[in-house]
Amino acid sequence: MKKVFGETTHSDFLIHWTGKDIDEKYQPDWTAEFQSITEDDKIINAYLERLKYILKYGLWMTKDNEPEILEANGEKFEKPLVARTCFTELKLSEARKHAQKFGRLGIGVKRYFLFDRLGSPMMYIQSKTHNIFFPPYSDWFDKSKKEHELYSFFKHMCSKRALTYDLFSESEWRIIYSENIKKILQDNGRTIISSFFINPRDTNNQEIRAFYNSLTAKKPEYLIPLDRWFSIIIFPSPQVKIATDNDGEIQKLIKELKLKPPGLGCPEYEMKMKPIEVDLDACSHF
Repeated sequence: MKKVFGETTHSDFLIHWTGKDIDEKYQPDWTAEFQSITEDDKIINAYLERLKYILKYGLWMTKDNEPEILEANGEKFEKPLVARTCFTELKLSEARKHAQKFGRLGIGVKRYFLFDRLGSPMMYIQSKTHNIFFPPYSDWFDKSKKEHELYSFFKHMCSKRALTYDLFSESEWRIIYSENIKKILQDNGRTIISSFFINPRDTNNQEIRAFYNSLTAKKPEYLIPLDRWFSIIIFPSPQVKIATDNDGEIQKLIKELKLKPPGLGCPEYEMKMKPIEVDLDACSHF
C-alpha cells in the first residue's frame, strides 16, 4: 500500500469573522432567507468599508467589557480582560453557522499567521466538572501573576445547556496581546514578534492614528496587520463580491499584501497566490 504523507482532518485555513454589527444595523433578519443576499447599498458599502480597513490597517484586537467566568472544581475563576483576536478552524460548509454568530465577512489566513504571533487553539473545559489545570489540582492559577493572561485560552464547551457543545464546535483559535506580553518579548530579544502588533494610540503611522481617532464607537486595543499568509475572503453575498471586484482600491490593497515581506518562514510562493474568494452561500457546497 502506498503511504500518503501529510494527511490531516484539520483545515489549514483559520477564519476571522466580522460584521455582526453591520448585520444588526441594516439586515438583522438575513438568516430568515435561504440565501445570503445584500441588495441594499448601505449594507454593501458598509461591508466594503470593513474589508478595506482590514486590508489597510489589520485585524482588530478587542477586550470584553466584563470578565468571563470559568467554573471548575466547584469554584469560579475570573478570566483576565486581555486583548484578543479570534478565528475558527472550520469546513467551509459550516461557514453560515459561524456567520450567524459573528458576521458575514470572513478573513482567512494560513495557520502560520497565528504561529508567528503566539496564537494557539483554545483549551475547552466542561463547566462545573473537575479539571486538572485549576486549583486544587494546580497552583498555576494565581491572580497576582501575569501568567493569569494565559487563561484567556480556556473556554467552556457549552454556552448554556450541558450537552450541546456549541462553543466546542467553534474550534476557536486565538491571538492575545498586552503591554506585559510586549515587555516579555522585548526582554527576551523577540522584537520581531512584537513588531507584528500595532498599538494605534502609540504609533508613528499618522494614517493609523487618524483612523483610530475617527472611530466613535468601540475601538481596538491593538491591530494585527495582514501579510502573505492572508489566504481567503468569504464574502457576505454575491453583491458584495461583485462590488469588491469593481473597487480598484481594494484590489490594489490585496495585491500589496501578497507582496509584503513574509512572516517567520513564509514561503515565497505565497506572494504569487491571490486569496481564494468565495461567497457565503457557495461555501455550503464544500
